Amino acid sequence: MSTNGDNTLKIWSLTREDEKYTVSHSDEITCFTITADSLYIITGSRDMSLKVWQATGGKLAQVLVGHTDAVNCVAVSVTNKTQVISGSKDTNLIIWDLHTGEELHTLAGHLAPVLGVRVSADGIYEYLRGSAQT
Repeated sequence: MSTNGDNTLKIWSLTREDEKYTVSHSDEITCFTITADSLYIITGSRDMSLKVWQATGGKLAQVLVGHTDAVNCVAVSVTNKTQVISGSKDTNLIIWDLHTGEELHTLAGHLAPVLGVRVSADGIYEYLRGSAQT
């Protein structure tokens, strides 16, 4: 997978030469991840959305909408593989259901944009935030 700072993500299969496709957002793609089972690719964008794509074929499976500014980061839960967490310039983290697109919980109250997020093996999330002046 690769992105070059625009609104597309190019995906190539390492095992099937003929499997190549491009997925896109309406604005720049800022982050992406793949689920542990390699079934889905999740992209985040400056267009304030996340999109869930089937890893085989690139078909759009879900659009996750709820942030009010650019999505900066995304991670998939290790303990609950159906949950995705995203961080945004809007200073919020949102936990989503991967299959329904439902917003499960918003973690608000951060004083600066959330720049990075990851979920540890025991299900605890960690995040990196920018300075309050960002």
